[in-house]
Amino acid sequence: QTMIGLKYAAGIRGEIETWEKTLSNVADVIDEWINCQKQWMYLENIFSAADIQRQLPAESQKFTQVDKFWKDTMHKSNKNSRVKDCCAMDNILHKFVQANKTLDNIQKHLEDYLETKRSAFPRFYFLSNDELLEILSQTRNPHSVQAHLRKCFDNIARIGFTPVEKSTEIVNMVSGEGETVDFSESVFAEGNVEFWLSKIEKAMRGCLYDKTKEAFEAYPENGLELADWLF
Repeated sequence: QTMIGLKYAAGIRGEIETWEKTLSNVADVIDEWINCQKQWMYLENIFSAADIQRQLPAESQKFTQVDKFWKDTMHKSNKNSRVKDCCAMDNILHKFVQANKTLDNIQKHLEDYLETKRSAFPRFYFLSNDELLEILSQTRNPHSVQAHLRKCFDNIARIGFTPVEKSTEIVNMVSGEGETVDFSESVFAEGNVEFWLSKIEKAMRGCLYDKTKEAFEAYPENGLELADWLF
C-alpha cells in the first residue's frame, strides 16, 4: 500500500496491485488456518474417544469431515511448503472459513451437552470442561472418576469398589484421612455417570444417617458407661 502511492510506481502499478491482493489473501488464509488448527487440536483429543463419539454422533460426524479436510490440507502443504502456493490452493480460504464455522458449531453443541450433564448432577459445576470431558470420555471405566472426587465431594478421596476385576459395585467412601465409611446399600456404577454419581450422593447421606441413628440408639442410658460406645 505504501509502494502503490509512490510516483515512481506508475510503471509497475499492475504488478504491485497483484502482489497486494496475493499478500492480503495470504494473511487472511493464515489467520483462518491458525484458528482452525487451534480448534482442531482441542476437539481432536475429545472426539477420538469412542464414548464421546457414541454420545454425540452428529457432532462426531461433522468433526470427521473437518478432520479429513484438515489432514488433506496438511498433506498437500507438506508436499509443497511454499506459503504463497499453499494459500493459493483451490478455494482454500472459503474452505477454512467453512471449517471454522463448523468447529464453532461443534464447540457450542459440546458446551450445551456439558450443561445438560451439569444440570443432571450439579456437582459437575465444580469441574472444568476438560475435567468433565475426561470423565465422560471414559464412561465405560467407572474408576476414572476417582481423580475428580475431591472436587465434587468435600474431603472424599475415593470410593471403594469390591475387590473384583472391573468391578462396578461401590461399597464405601474413604476420606482424605483414610477413614472408611461403608454404605448401607451398594451402588452400581452402571448407565450414565451423572446418574450413578447421584446415587452415590444419596448413599453417602443415607449411610451417615444410619450410622448416626445407630450411635444414638446405642448410647448408654445412664450416660456414664461410654467406653464401649466410644471405642
